[in-house]
Amino acid sequence: PMIDIRLKTVPVNFSGESILIDNNLMIVNKKSIPKAEIVIRGKRRDLINVLGNISANVDLSSITKKGTYKITPTFDISSSTINISKRETDYIEFEVDEIISKTIDVKVSLENAENNDLYIIDPVPEASKIEVKGTYDDISQIKCAVLTLDAGSINENCIKDCDIVFVDR
Repeated sequence: PMIDIRLKTVPVNFSGESILIDNNLMIVNKKSIPKAEIVIRGKRRDLINVLGNISANVDLSSITKKGTYKITPTFDISSSTINISKRETDYIEFEVDEIISKTIDVKVSLENAENNDLYIIDPVPEASKIEVKGTYDDISQIKCAVLTLDAGSINENCIKDCDIVFVDR
């Protein structure tokens, strides 16, 4: 028998983001965009087989300026035996803003210096400043970048890759 299943957390994928970036634009707060919701119909076995393989797709390629957009998604269901019986999500709403850049200082935070027999004079980052890019909302509050260096794992005159953390004001 055919049954319906309501899916409330269908992931939303965006295509055409490279075109947005070429136009010096990007989506604001992309991670906060809610998941899509649909009701699908099919045989229980077929439904179970596709549950993890359904996505909502939004095409960004026609966007050429900043603003708030409401775009109807298409749904990718990897089975011809499953149908959408109801779209609970009529559109995906999101904001697009201009990309800006900002130059920030890079600082080094030294940890575990007491676990190293060497006298560490002054760890120096490869670059004292870096340029970050994003929307105003994303980067306006960034004060600096901090590299955390674990002194317990270094030896004399070494170069280490470090994780970078952006610090807000």
